[in-house]
Order: sequence, then C-alpha cells, then structure tokens
Amino acid sequence: MLHAVETSGMLYAQYAALCKAGNIGVLGKQYRKTFISQYGPIVKRSAEESRSDALLEEIAFYEPEKRGGIEVMSDAHHAICKNAKQSDIVFLGDRTHKCVYKTCVTREDDTCSQHHEMTGERRFYE
Repeated sequence: MLHAVETSGMLYAQYAALCKAGNIGVLGKQYRKTFISQYGPIVKRSAEESRSDALLEEIAFYEPEKRGGIEVMSDAHHAICKNAKQSDIVFLGDRTHKCVYKTCVTREDDTCSQHHEMTGERRFYE
C-alpha cells in the first residue's frame, strides 16, 4: 500500500482519508518515514538505471547519415499551473518514447514558472 501511495504522490492526509473510507488500517507517520528512508534509495537507483538503459537504447537507434544526433521530446509538468513553485521536466527519446532524463526545477532556480522547461533543457544538454 505504501508503494502505491509514495509513487502516486498522494499526500499523507489523502492516504489516511482513503484508508478510513475503505475501512482499513492506516500506517503511522513514523512507520512511513522508516519505509521511505529504506525504500527511497532503492527506487532512486532503479529509476537512474532505467533512464540510463533508455538513453542507451535511444543511442542504438541513432542514424548518423540521417540525423545529427539523438532526438528528444520534452515536457514540463507544473505543480500548480500559475506561479508554480516547482516543475518536473521529462525528456523522452523520439524513437523509443522512453524517459531518458528527468529533472526538477524550483523557484530557486528560476522565479518565473514559464521558464522552468527552458532551465530543465539547459540542464539536460549540459
């Protein structure tokens, strides 16, 4: 259950309300913290490996005579549409449509949320 909650981005209050509505027990915040501290690094490592494999797969489709390099598509998901505090920028390979890079841009990086995708693109190309 905690895996589903953490990967969906659901808030703890929403999780508690869901469990109450379903008449099932709620795991406490301390148990959740312990779970995240052990589970988080495993998920992070798996995600990095997956993105690395996707990038290598995209490079395998590279055709130097037709293209100058691999092609990617980017999209920014703003936490809030207007004046977003943070945005997740995702890059998909043009051929495989698999995630080759992901980054998070916050207001500390750029105060204008409309520039978040451009900031994420700069990070990708660096």
